Amino acid sequence: MGKKLVFSLCLFIIFLFYGCGQELNVTVYNATGINSSYGWVAININSENNNNWFLPTEYAKNDSECNEKNSLTIKLKENNTIKVAANGQYYDMSQPTPVLTDFEVPESTATVYGGFPDPPRWYAAVNKESVIIYKK
Repeated sequence: MGKKLVFSLCLFIIFLFYGCGQELNVTVYNATGINSSYGWVAININSENNNNWFLPTEYAKNDSECNEKNSLTIKLKENNTIKVAANGQYYDMSQPTPVLTDFEVPESTATVYGGFPDPPRWYAAVNKESVIIYKK
């Protein structure tokens, strides 16, 4: 009985520190409020196995509005690190004559991890000032 308990405890510790190898969906979406009519946004997603750029033509107010025109979903293994950054231009309509304004969003980094029993969904909301990476 003692050997089984020690073995079970060792397995638990291994899963705790190394994860159980879940594949996780990470959805990165344009939350800047900029669509293709008022400028452009280029979003970079970088991880151990990915280096993707995408140019969304629409934006989403939150993760429930994600679609193929405003977001990109990638699969990552548990314990991978993701880096998300963006840049672009938009028309500043607060001026008497609209002015094309550059912006750059600094890189945000997170290590994604799974859950038990089901893996969580990860999201990265790209705003004009920052990237917010979170899980649900």
